[in-house]
Amino acid sequence: MGDIKKQDFANRASYVISGMMLGDEEVSLDALANVLSWVSATDTRLYMLQNHQLRKELEESLNEFIVSGKAVSELCLVLSALFKYDNHTDMDFSILKLLKRALFPRVIRFVSGALCKSSTSNESKPRVSSEITSIYDFSRSSFQLKWRSRVSVIDCALLALVDISSVQSILFKMDDKLESDLVEDCISNSCQTFCSFVKHLRTEKEKDICFQTETQWAWQLMILSQILENYSSVNQWVGYFPDSFFIEIIETTSICLSHLAQGEVWVQSVLSSCLTIAANISHNNDSACKALHGDPLQKLYDMFCTVDKLQLSKSMTGTKACGRTIEFDFTLLLLSILTNLVERDETNRAQLGESGIDPIMNILIKCIPMDTLTTLNSENTGNLEFGWTAEFLTTSSHVCLLLGCLMRNNESNARSIQSLIPGKSVTLLVHVLKAFLSFQEDAGVLSEDIKKATMDMILEIRQIEAPSSVKCVPAKRPQDQNATTSKKRVKN
Repeated sequence: MGDIKKQDFANRASYVISGMMLGDEEVSLDALANVLSWVSATDTRLYMLQNHQLRKELEESLNEFIVSGKAVSELCLVLSALFKYDNHTDMDFSILKLLKRALFPRVIRFVSGALCKSSTSNESKPRVSSEITSIYDFSRSSFQLKWRSRVSVIDCALLALVDISSVQSILFKMDDKLESDLVEDCISNSCQTFCSFVKHLRTEKEKDICFQTETQWAWQLMILSQILENYSSVNQWVGYFPDSFFIEIIETTSICLSHLAQGEVWVQSVLSSCLTIAANISHNNDSACKALHGDPLQKLYDMFCTVDKLQLSKSMTGTKACGRTIEFDFTLLLLSILTNLVERDETNRAQLGESGIDPIMNILIKCIPMDTLTTLNSENTGNLEFGWTAEFLTTSSHVCLLLGCLMRNNESNARSIQSLIPGKSVTLLVHVLKAFLSFQEDAGVLSEDIKKATMDMILEIRQIEAPSSVKCVPAKRPQDQNATTSKKRVKN
């Protein structure tokens, strides 16, 4: 398609937007359907964003649309298509930075407002124009075709926000001057909507209605979780999550984990997002960690104790594309959350120690090859060979970080760990952590922050006990270099 033709589409789109508030609604929606078809095409999307007149019309009109309630759903789908990028490297960052100063803030307010109004309104949800829904590509968001006839305002708002939140996080990492109140409003509205969904989840839990099949409601919860995961991936935005929301996330995680064996993909997706959100918002967040004192922490510990006993359905068992199992990912996320919670919080540290170190130590023991275990438990003072896979090495390093944090300023925990650890020497933790640092460095994925935090932990452990007489040979480099360790888990 020629540049002149693309530019003509952009100009015509601006006329449609400017005339929608004044013209006949049915005619306007037909015209908006044409706009959607234009912005859905990758080769014309940038021309739409670059067109000054279209940007101006959107800037001036979006607030009027949200106030009047006119074509809100349809505009959300247009904005979703406008900001949908499967590959962020395809984005023209210079254009997006321009939008950030003008159009993008208006778009964020519009979509966030649409989500807030749609989730709190008691009015019956109007049907979205079939002209629009027949053009929008729902398959890219796992929205089932059988729901197309009953697409609601909240569906459209979620579709727009999941794309926009992804772009927001990318833009912030390029330039951290994105207006904080915009992000705070988006997170606040998303959290409130999520909590209302969780109430429904609790109501339906006993009947198991929600978990028997993927419903439109379940899809909405899944998209909400992805939106919140996007926002939690930016360190500077974590403070916008209410501490009380952390408890809601743990509750939702517990419910989903108990129904994971029923095999619904949406349950797995929500569970993965919730665990990632919990890991992100608990990282260096003292108030969030304090919010989990008592029962919430116990619930999290109970989940950790059962994750390796999950009976997954055949559709969910096995490995992901990168070779990792679902159980592996969930275990790492839970270890990351528990480490965050005890790293700087003495109360959580004491409570987790009282709950029992055994399940945590058992994970480490499962990761160590049998020959090495035999040597550790004997009087042999020769060299130890750790023939780990990447998964075992990654998991064991997460366990060692957690055990190291549990021993911090807590003699009771230190004694328990020393009595349970193979070889009765916490020096084993040092060798595991050093082996993993070497692996990450060789793989070229070792960040300075992780290196410093791990080296600090090694120094702490060495102060607890002098080096053992057992000399450990560093692990051979595992074949899988995709494994990384971090107490903060972010969306890839």
